[in-house]
Amino acid sequence: MHRSRDYLTTFILVSLYTGARKGAVFDLTWDRVFFDQGYIDFNKPDAVATNKKRGRPPIPSPLQTFLRLARKRTRQHVIERNGERLDDIDTSFQNACERAGL
Repeated sequence: MHRSRDYLTTFILVSLYTGARKGAVFDLTWDRVFFDQGYIDFNKPDAVATNKKRGRPPIPSPLQTFLRLARKRTRQHVIERNGERLDDIDTSFQNACERAGL
């Protein structure tokens, strides 16, 4: 069953393991997660190149396992809620911190 906060966990783990910027994580689609080759391509194919380069970091084994499970819960974007791409998790993150007593 889909839990409402799965996207928050996915965002945190992808961010921590890859060091990618917030926008790059939100833009990430499954067609740029290469499980067999073991890397993620954060570069959007149709984007104009800027000085804020997006990399192609390797997928560490723990993240790869988690992403394979997350892939079953989402459609196009790695970070989505109810089938829609997210562009912010601030409220969810704040609520999680409150639940944890932080």
